Amino acid sequence: MEKNKIPVFIISLAKDTDRRKSIADTLKKESIDFEFIDAILGSDLPKEELDKIKNNSPKEFNPTISEIGCSLSHQKVYSRIINDNIEWSIILEDDAIVDSSLKKFIDGLSGHDRENIKKDALYILGGQEGLEQRRKASLSFFNKKVINGVICRKLIYKPAYITRACCYLISNELARNLHKEFNRNYYIADKWDYLYKKGCFRELYLAEIIRHPIVSVYNSNIEKERQLNLKKEKRSRKKGVMENNINLFFFFIKKFLRSLRY
Repeated sequence: MEKNKIPVFIISLAKDTDRRKSIADTLKKESIDFEFIDAILGSDLPKEELDKIKNNSPKEFNPTISEIGCSLSHQKVYSRIINDNIEWSIILEDDAIVDSSLKKFIDGLSGHDRENIKKDALYILGGQEGLEQRRKASLSFFNKKVINGVICRKLIYKPAYITRACCYLISNELARNLHKEFNRNYYIADKWDYLYKKGCFRELYLAEIIRHPIVSVYNSNIEKERQLNLKKEKRSRKKGVMENNINLFFFFIKKFLRSLRY
């Protein structure tokens, strides 16, 4: 099998053998080399460490145990990228749904198309399925990177509407920035808005070549814990049908106008 010049790291719990087999079979079918990185299970961490992390979190975060484990797992990959001085890397979580588009993207990055991408930008490769806030994000019609036919559009508005850390491309420079910020302040792995405001990356591009299963409290520990936290928050006033329709109309107008920006 031909070696990829862009390594693919898959974050996965060692015990999740079914998930590992599923994504491994898919990647092998597409002739994509990869390496599993053993994820950290938050519930295995000692209480003292969990308390220390929570106390070191910015006020806007209230991390769950599963989120802590997930975030530490991504830091583990960043350390690997830094220590091995890897120029570019693709990071996946083991529930990412991959097809031939990823191989096409990797092949493009192994050639001249790599010159088109910026080392201070974050490239999210998809995984936004089932997220209500995704429709609020505005992508530029004009500012885009084309990698072997795969289109990555620049996010105009706004990083808070793009979440999940199940599939992304990062440079060595960006891995260092993310790792450095984590050592200063604990952050949840997919809080891209926070990291953008901290200056860890200058731009965010979104492609939609990788999908993510629709999550629920039945198939995701992180989702289960997040929903418990949400129940504790005060519910906002419900809007009427007319008010919702008016807001939706102006929302789409603003979204279209934002997308015309470069």
